[in-house]
Amino acid sequence: DKSYKDFELNVKFKITPVKGGINSGVQIRSQRIANHHEMIGYQADVAKNYWGKIYDESRRRKVISKVLDPEALAKVIKPEGWNHYRIVCEGPRIRMWLNDVACADYIEKDSRIPLEGYIGLQVHGGGTLTVRFKEITLKELSPSKAG
Repeated sequence: DKSYKDFELNVKFKITPVKGGINSGVQIRSQRIANHHEMIGYQADVAKNYWGKIYDESRRRKVISKVLDPEALAKVIKPEGWNHYRIVCEGPRIRMWLNDVACADYIEKDSRIPLEGYIGLQVHGGGTLTVRFKEITLKELSPSKAG
């Protein structure tokens, strides 16, 4: 039950072929919704057509970042293999790398949105998907060392 603000998160993940159009993701800077199964906050998406994107779960309910270089990212994605996200949150900025390729650089402009929260591992219901996570590391950054 610890909340995180500025940090670097590394996580490896693997998904099975998807049936039912569902996906997975890593929730960051998120809050629990009372009496509900979802969290509200940013999600590093894990799914076909969503790799390397940041989705705003249960708040704006949409993708809020563009993939920086779709062609470079497509070359390194392993659809059924182990992939690695590196996520760095510092102040209003969220940067992500997928398999060492920069994929997202997002700056939150809405001052009402919290810049800290919980970290969670997510999978959507309603279909068939197995997701595995491993080698999860988290390093908190002090404001002077963020970046």
